[in-house]
Amino acid sequence: AFLSNGVDEFLAHIVVIDACVGEISVNKALIKPLKALGSTGRLKYRLAGLLDDSSVKEVMHVIYKARSDYVHGNTLEKIPGEYIIQARRLARKTLNAIIREAGQSTGLKREEFLDDILRRGCYLIEGGCL
Repeated sequence: AFLSNGVDEFLAHIVVIDACVGEISVNKALIKPLKALGSTGRLKYRLAGLLDDSSVKEVMHVIYKARSDYVHGNTLEKIPGEYIIQARRLARKTLNAIIREAGQSTGLKREEFLDDILRRGCYLIEGGCL
């Protein structure tokens, strides 16, 4: 992603974020209260929890909409440079946070980690939803 440009860079950064914190499956105990979020919503909450930044939810909304519009053919316009920069920053922050968390939480399974950052994001954004 960091060696590409234009739409390729933009999409690659989103794939990096998705690979780090995206996952369709959720702990069975969390499914009911978070079912309405959907997988993209959970990704946004996880990212907010991981980065300890509630503003990430809105940034992800904007860049995911641009991604969806492009991928699904709703627009053939060039991806705005500001969206590419936002995606790059989020990808970098996400990777750094994952590396930091992995170093502090040895032995933690991916599902447990994703559940933990989802809870943190929920508390950060909603003041608690689990």
